[in-house]
Amino acid sequence: MNLSQMVYEMAHNVLSSADIKAICKNRGFSDKELNSRFLFEHTFLSPTGLEVVMSKLTAAEIATLHLLYMDNQTVDVSFFSRLYSTAGTRCYGTFTQQYKPVYDSVQANLVRKGLLVITEAKTNALGKTKMELWCFHFPSEFGQYLPPLLTPSIRTPEVGTVKADIFRNLLLERIETQVQHYLRLVEGSIYTGPKKFSAKDVPEWQQSTWQANIKSVEVSTVSSKVFQGYVSSENQYSSPNPLPFVLYAFSQLKTEEWVTSEQLNTLLDVFYNTTSHPVPTQLCAAGYDTGCLAGYFSNGKVYYRLPDSRHIPQNLAPEDYLKILSDGRIMLILAKVPYEVLEILNQGTYLALDKGQLKIIPSLSKLMELSEAAREDPAMNYLKTHSAAFQALFEKLENQWGKLIIHENLLVARITDLSLRVQIKKAFGSMEENQSGRVAFLLEEYIAFPRTMLGDIEKLVKKSGHIIKTVQAK
Repeated sequence: MNLSQMVYEMAHNVLSSADIKAICKNRGFSDKELNSRFLFEHTFLSPTGLEVVMSKLTAAEIATLHLLYMDNQTVDVSFFSRLYSTAGTRCYGTFTQQYKPVYDSVQANLVRKGLLVITEAKTNALGKTKMELWCFHFPSEFGQYLPPLLTPSIRTPEVGTVKADIFRNLLLERIETQVQHYLRLVEGSIYTGPKKFSAKDVPEWQQSTWQANIKSVEVSTVSSKVFQGYVSSENQYSSPNPLPFVLYAFSQLKTEEWVTSEQLNTLLDVFYNTTSHPVPTQLCAAGYDTGCLAGYFSNGKVYYRLPDSRHIPQNLAPEDYLKILSDGRIMLILAKVPYEVLEILNQGTYLALDKGQLKIIPSLSKLMELSEAAREDPAMNYLKTHSAAFQALFEKLENQWGKLIIHENLLVARITDLSLRVQIKKAFGSMEENQSGRVAFLLEEYIAFPRTMLGDIEKLVKKSGHIIKTVQAK
C-alpha cells in the first residue's frame, strides 16, 4: 500500500469523527476539511499547521519522527515503545495488553496531532489481533518541517580542529612498505579492498573505522530492540549502526553551531530503544579521532560538529604534488595530492613504486579509461604540458580516437579474480615501460592474447584452481 492509498484508507475507514475533529483543530484545517473526508484526505499531506504542531513535541518525539523520516519505513505500535515505554507498558500478557498504553499515547500525541498516517494492515494470517495490525507511517513530505535533532550548545565563529588525515597516513605507510592490506598497489593502480581507489572511499573508511571504535553493548542484547516494530524484514540487520542517524543529526547544525556529546543521549535512547547504548562521550571522541568530527575545546568542555569547507585544505596547484625530475621521471607527492586528483591519476596513469615513492608512468590503456572531463583536469593538463612522454601519449590518443582496429586470431578473456590477474600479469604480461608483453590487459576485467597462447593460459588458470568457461562468439 503506497502513501496515497494509506491516507485514503485512514481518512475514509480508520479515523473516527472525533479523530478528524482533533486533527483539524491541531493542524488548523478549516470547517470544509472537518465536514468532508474527501477534502480532509487531500489536505492532510499539505504543510498546513505542521510547524506549530511540531514546535510542541518533546525531544524524544522529535528524535522518533526523525528516525522514521530517515528510514522511511512503516512500523507497528511496538516501535513506539522506545518513546512511550513508561506509559504503563507491561512485559507480560497478550500483545494488546502489552501495547494498549503505547497505542493510546501514539493516538493522542501523534495521530491526533496530524503527524502520522495510521492504517490497518491487510493480511491472511490467522489469529492476528487488531492491535497487531495497526500500521503507522510518517510522511516524507513532513520531514522538512521537523525541528532539528540537536540544540546548539554554543554558537561561535571558531573553526575548531580536525585530527590529522589518518587515511592518508595509512596510505603512505602501506604503499611504502608494500604490505598486502585493504590499501595496496596492484597492476599500476591503488586498490581499496577489491576495487580501485576513489575519493569517496575516504569518508567511507573513516566512518567504518569510527563504527569499529564505538564501545557498544553486546549486540545480542541490543539488535532485537533496535529494529522492534519495523514492518519490513529488510531492517533485521545483524548489527545496529547508529552512525547514519548521528551523522544525520550533526548535518543539521549551521556553520557556527556546536554541541556537546551529551546532546546525543536522547537520539541514542530512541535509536537503540534502550538506555544501554554507547556512551556519547566515547562515541564523539572516536568520531573526532577518525576525522569524522571537528572538535572545539573551550573552558574544559569539548564541542563537536561536522567538518566543513573551513577544515578542507586550500586547493593546491599541480606543481605542489607533481614533481618532474631532470631525467623525465614524474613523482607523485602522496602526502599532498588531493583525493579527487588521486582518483583521476589512479585511473588514468600507471603508478609504480620507485624507492618508496610513487612514480607516474604514461599508459594509453589507462588514459582511455578517463572521461573527457577527467582528461581536462588541471593535473592531467599539467602532465600534458610539462612531460614530453605524456604530450606524446595525448597526441597518440587523439590520433587514434574513434578508429576501429580489427584483430585476427585474437582471444578475449574476462578475469574477475584479482590474484589470478596478477599471476597472468607476472607470467605473460609486461610492465608499462616495456610494451612487448604477449598479453594485453584491457579495460575493466578483460585481457586479450593470441590464439596460440590459449594452451598456456588455460594451463595456468587450471593450476590455480579456477574454472574456465568458454563462450563462442556468433
